[in-house]
Amino acid sequence: MDAFPNLTFSNPVDIVAPPDGSGRLFVVEQHPGMITSFENSLSATDKTVFLDLSDRVTFSEEGGVIALAFHPEFASNGHAFVTYAISDEGTHRSIVSRFTLSDSDPSVIDPSTELEILNLNTFRQNHTMHRLVFGDDGYLYIAVGDGGCCNDPDQNGQDLTTIQGTIIRIDIDHTDPGLNYAIPADNPFAGNTEGYVEEIFCYGLRNPWRFSFDSLGNLWIGDVGQRRREEISWGFSGANLGWSVMEGFDCFPEGTKSCDQTGLTLPLHHYAHDSSPNGGLAVTGGHVYEAFTCAVLHGRYLFGDFISGNVWAMDFDETGSLGVENIAPNTGLKISCFGEDAQGEVYLASYFEGKLYRFECPGSCPADLAAPAGVLDFSDVLVFLEAFAGSDLAADLAPPAFVYDFSDVLAFLTAFGAGCP
Repeated sequence: MDAFPNLTFSNPVDIVAPPDGSGRLFVVEQHPGMITSFENSLSATDKTVFLDLSDRVTFSEEGGVIALAFHPEFASNGHAFVTYAISDEGTHRSIVSRFTLSDSDPSVIDPSTELEILNLNTFRQNHTMHRLVFGDDGYLYIAVGDGGCCNDPDQNGQDLTTIQGTIIRIDIDHTDPGLNYAIPADNPFAGNTEGYVEEIFCYGLRNPWRFSFDSLGNLWIGDVGQRRREEISWGFSGANLGWSVMEGFDCFPEGTKSCDQTGLTLPLHHYAHDSSPNGGLAVTGGHVYEAFTCAVLHGRYLFGDFISGNVWAMDFDETGSLGVENIAPNTGLKISCFGEDAQGEVYLASYFEGKLYRFECPGSCPADLAAPAGVLDFSDVLVFLEAFAGSDLAADLAPPAFVYDFSDVLAFLTAFGAGCP
């Protein structure tokens, strides 16, 4: 459903909730190059310009303002981090900067407070620096594409001496000599003597447009493919995710019959890079649905495709994917990003339409765990108790997600007493 029917956005590419208890949502509007905020309410009618960089950004496919991340202590320090792209005398640059709230108006950013963290000569206008997210460890993770349209032209995917084709991990609360950040001592290549980039957390990526963490600590990456496969992967410290030796589960380039997969971490899932009903041409990584308003989606990873408009839900456990379901086939939406609010509710953005959508599950009955459907009886109680004892998702009915405690018991009893719609 249309999450905010009275609001529209210009090319939305990121949806972020600040860790300040304000109940606001922030949307990155790629072109003209600004970030806006508004009350997270169905009846919201007004949005406020939080940061305007329209005077400096590049208007290109992956130009403009790209991503936003709030410092974990944003409520006290007012720091926000932004990815944007510029063209400087014909040189294409991708920049990550820290901005700070205005002293005179703490609802907006003061552009003059910019502190540049990274400035990357991307040579081309695509596969640049993209999303940035703080992990539970307090470090800032930044996705960086391989720097080229096709065939990994600079062979960056497997090159540990370049930042491109990676997700990097940096400490923005401290500094190392010559840097506006520090390199965490436990980064996989910290302190190496081979000339590897010490900021790298994982590598072997083509164009990781969107990634996210779930509350279990899993790092979910949607990596846009080239000709055959779109893929979803888990990243972890030191992981080599395969590009450009492989594209999804296939050897690369197309037609290669075999390849050396030693040391590679294969995707959780890939799908056909084509226009088939269950395919697509540009994956948009999403989020694990951790809200409790839609029981059939709870605990599943949601992702989509920018071209086909398909939306999928992946079931998973600690071993990986347990299967993928196309829950919204061929929506017609150009899905540019997913985002979540403070309650774990997931939204998606339709790029050209400029709208945000949320998921609805009419008739949801979280206490209806056993047959027959729509009837609540002692069998549902037994199933809940078994699920609770086994830390099964069926018993995860109250925040925090993936934590099984008395709040889940109370939620079940409340739902059971209310009956099914």
